[in-house]
Amino acid sequence: VTATSKDADWPETIQVNFSIQQQLNPTLGVTVAFVGGYGTNQMLGIDHNYPSASTNYAASSGQALCGSSATIVATAANSQCRRPIQPMGALSIEQSIFSSNYNGLQVTATQRLAHHVSASGYYTWSKSISDVPLQNGVPAGSIQDINNLKAERSRNGNDLTHQAVMSVIWQPEISTQNAIARSIVNGWEVASIARFHSGAPFSVANGVDANLDGSSGDRAQLTGQPIKGPHTVSQWFNTAAFAQNPAVAG
Repeated sequence: VTATSKDADWPETIQVNFSIQQQLNPTLGVTVAFVGGYGTNQMLGIDHNYPSASTNYAASSGQALCGSSATIVATAANSQCRRPIQPMGALSIEQSIFSSNYNGLQVTATQRLAHHVSASGYYTWSKSISDVPLQNGVPAGSIQDINNLKAERSRNGNDLTHQAVMSVIWQPEISTQNAIARSIVNGWEVASIARFHSGAPFSVANGVDANLDGSSGDRAQLTGQPIKGPHTVSQWFNTAAFAQNPAVAG
């Protein structure tokens, strides 16, 4: 079942743009800009029938779930039996409960056509953060524990700290007396585009449903310093800095 909360508010987005332009010479101009985007009251579906982690949930609620047993030993297989409202499954209620923000420094340089060559360069230094990983997150859009949304605030999955794009256009032209050579060479354009960017963030998955809620979106436990890795092609970060969280009943 999916519904919208009666207290839901309209999502809001504020966009900010402040830029300075400077003409360095008749053909070369530079623009430096700050760009920001801030979203509030963003909608998120919260499961209001989320499985309880308690091993004696059935006894405390007065219900005999998962058969006739008065006490439930939580396992990944019996998450449905530990939902408060039986026999219902997930009850997703859309609520206005999370926010996101983007801050970026953008630099643009444009060389207008001169001596048959024009060029443009763009560089962005930015950070995009959200309360929940809904933008290409890894694991994609999943939440580890619906009762602890504060643990989800992180960089967006599509957040690239450094991005640069360069393009060059060359218009060859020869002034030879040979009309055939001029018709073959002149009037063409040779264009190239190059794009560079830093890596995207990612999560190290646990591989085990550690909180026994029936979802595999759990993250591994951080036990060391991941950035102190060998920084090689085969192993860029310290893989020994992570350990698998075991599945433990509440």
